[in-house]
Amino acid sequence: MTRTLIILLATASLTTMATVLAEDHPLWVSPVYAQDDPDDDLDDDIDDDIEDDVEDDIEDDIEDDIQDDIESDIESSIEDDIEDDVEDDVEDDIESEIEDDVEDDIEDDVEDDVEDDVEDDVEDDVEDDIDDDAEDEFDDDAGDDDEFETDRDSDEAQLDRAELGTFAIGLDDDAQEIRANERVLLLEPEVVAELEGRGFQPIEQNTLDGLDLVLVRIEVPDDFDVEQEVAAALRQLDPNAEVDFNHIYRPQLIAPAHANPGYLPSAFAEEDSAWKRQRRSARGDIGLVDTLIDTTHPSLRGSRIVQRDFVSEPGARSRAHGTAVASILVGSGEGYQGILPNAGLVAASVFLRHSSAGDTASTDSLVRAVDWMVTSRVRVVNMSLAGPPNRVLGAALAQAARRGIIFVAAAGNDGPNAQPRYPAADPNVVAVTAVDRNNRVYRLAVRGPHIDFAAPGVDILSANTSGGMYGESGTSMAAPFAAAVVFVRCRRGTCGDARQVVNTLAGGAIDLGPSGFDPTYGHGLIQP
Repeated sequence: MTRTLIILLATASLTTMATVLAEDHPLWVSPVYAQDDPDDDLDDDIDDDIEDDVEDDIEDDIEDDIQDDIESDIESSIEDDIEDDVEDDVEDDIESEIEDDVEDDIEDDVEDDVEDDVEDDVEDDVEDDIDDDAEDEFDDDAGDDDEFETDRDSDEAQLDRAELGTFAIGLDDDAQEIRANERVLLLEPEVVAELEGRGFQPIEQNTLDGLDLVLVRIEVPDDFDVEQEVAAALRQLDPNAEVDFNHIYRPQLIAPAHANPGYLPSAFAEEDSAWKRQRRSARGDIGLVDTLIDTTHPSLRGSRIVQRDFVSEPGARSRAHGTAVASILVGSGEGYQGILPNAGLVAASVFLRHSSAGDTASTDSLVRAVDWMVTSRVRVVNMSLAGPPNRVLGAALAQAARRGIIFVAAAGNDGPNAQPRYPAADPNVVAVTAVDRNNRVYRLAVRGPHIDFAAPGVDILSANTSGGMYGESGTSMAAPFAAAVVFVRCRRGTCGDARQVVNTLAGGAIDLGPSGFDPTYGHGLIQP
C-alpha cells in the first residue's frame, strides 16, 4: 500500500514540476514582437512546436528520472525490508539456535551434575554401608550368625552352638568389655598364700615360669571396689602386685564384603634385593598371639608351626584370623609366599568363640601367652589384636620386655576418632597402622601419638579356613609386615628394646602425611 501511494503522488506532480522548470529557464520562452507577420506566425508555430517538443522531452526525461528514482527508492526500500526481514529471520534463527544450544548445554550440565551427585551419593551410601557393616561386624562380631564367615570358615560353620562360650560379658567404668564378676591379679608367688588367708578364693591360678610371677583369677561382685578391697591389701604384701578387670580383646581384621584377589605379601619391598635375600634366609622362630591356626591349609602345610592353647575353659576355637596372619608371616605354597617363608612360628591361641560376642580373648589368656613367649625364647612377637588398657597385661609386657622380647601390635580398627587401643599403645610395644597400595591410611585405623609405623594392610592376600585365599584388610594385616622387619633386624644383631628398635627404623621409614612424625602414619612406611 505504501509503495502504490508513492507512485501516484510522483506521477501527479510531473506537470507541475515541468511548468516550474520552464518558468525558471528563459531560453525556453519565445520573444514577444510588436506586430503579427505570416513569417512571424510560422516562426511562432515552429517555436511552439519546438517548445512543445522540448517541454515534452524535458517532461519525459523528468518523468523517467523520477520513475527511476522512485523505482530505485522502491527497490532500496524493498531490499531494505527484505534485508531487515532476512536479518530478523537470521537473528531469530541464531537466537533460537543459541537458546537451544544454551538450553541443551544447561540440560546436559544439569543432567551431568545430577548424575554426578547421584553417583557420589550412591558411592557415599555404599561406602557408608560398607563401613557400617564393617564396624557392626567388628562391634557385634556375631560369629556363626555371619554369613560371610560361615562361607569362609567351613570348619567353624559346623560348630554346635552349645559348644560356644557362654560366660557373662559386662562393662567396666569406661564402658570397656570385661568378663563380668572377675578380676585378675599378678603377684609374687609367696603372696598367693596370704591372699587366700584374707578370704579371696581364686577361680584359677597359673604360675608364670617365664615371668617369675603368679596369675590369679578371682570372682567378685560387680560392685566390688578392687582398689579399696584388693589392691590396697595386696600392695601391703607386694608393692609390685597389679589388679584389674579381666578385659576382653578382639582380632583386628575386617572381613571384606566380597571375595578379593588381594596382593601377595612377598611383594613387599621385593625390589630391594638385599631385603629379598635376608627375608628368605631368615630362620629362627617368630611369635604369634592370635586364634588357633589351620595348619592343613595348602599355604601352611610345609611351615614349621608350634601352637598351644591358653584359653581356660573348653569351647569352640576360631581359626580364621590366626590362619590369615600366619600365612602372611610364614606361608609357603604353590603360587604363594609369606614374608618369612623359612622362619618357624610359635603360635599361642588365646581366643574363644563366644555365643553372642564372637571371638574374644581375655586378659588372663593374653598374660599366659606372653609368659610362654618368654619360655620359648622368641625375640619378636606379633599381636594382631586390640582392646582397652589393663594394668595386669601392661605389667606382663614390661616383664617380658626386660627379658629381651619385642612386641609388635595392630593399632586397631575402631576408627580414627577412637581412643588408643592396647597392647599397641603400651610403651613396650611397636604400634602399626595400615595403608593401602597408594600409601593411604586404612579408613578404620585408630590414630594417635602412640603410632610408630605404617605398613601394607589393605587387600593383603592371605589364607582362609575354607582352603582358599582372600584379600583381607585391617591393621591385623599390617602388623606382620612390621614384625618381619623387626625380626630380620634382630637376627642380624642386637636390636635392643622396642623404643630402640623404633628409633633405629624411624630414620629409614618413608615419610607419609605431614612432614615428620604424625599421629596417622607415625614415622611413616616401615622399610627393611
